[in-house]
Amino acid sequence: MGLKLGEIANIITDCVTMYDVCDVYGLEVRRNFISCPFHNENTASLHIDNKFWHCFGCGEGGNLIQFVEKLFNLDFKDTVIKLDNDFGLYLTQSEISEQTKRKAEELRARREKEQKEKDEKERYIQKAKEDYLTAWKYYLIYAPYPETPNWDINTDPYVVDQYLKHVDKRYLQAISELNKLSEIAEIYDFKIERWEAERMFLK
Repeated sequence: MGLKLGEIANIITDCVTMYDVCDVYGLEVRRNFISCPFHNENTASLHIDNKFWHCFGCGEGGNLIQFVEKLFNLDFKDTVIKLDNDFGLYLTQSEISEQTKRKAEELRARREKEQKEKDEKERYIQKAKEDYLTAWKYYLIYAPYPETPNWDINTDPYVVDQYLKHVDKRYLQAISELNKLSEIAEIYDFKIERWEAERMFLK
């Protein structure tokens, strides 16, 4: 006996994400935004996450099923059938084979794994941002004045040695941390500027 249409829709939304939909239907995603296909715009204003979407330009929004409905001007039934076929689930067949069931479960498990990895990445980035801000604050608190001598003039090893002896070790540690975290920030495309740390430090 086949599944009901609503049950199939639930399985599809469990297995498929908005990112998958955009990929299959040729919509370019940049930082969780796409150019809205429902109105003319110069700057991408439609935000997506795994299951939902909202356009800040035209105000349209909804779930994954509703997005495909609107994108192809289909009713609910035809949208479910299209998604089912386009993503190779074939749940709308009158008799569902064990192989199809396994495929759906494998896809669902993969999506859960991808979501877990995404959540872990977001937590890692958030922790790195907090560490970056802390390093900047330590840099500001323990920086000597002036922060560095004029190395073009003072290249004498004795001058450098004396300078380092009198600099707070926490300042040097902060520099080391900033350098390390700057590399992480470049990889994950985020940065906290010095003025942000100064603003928080002066609160």
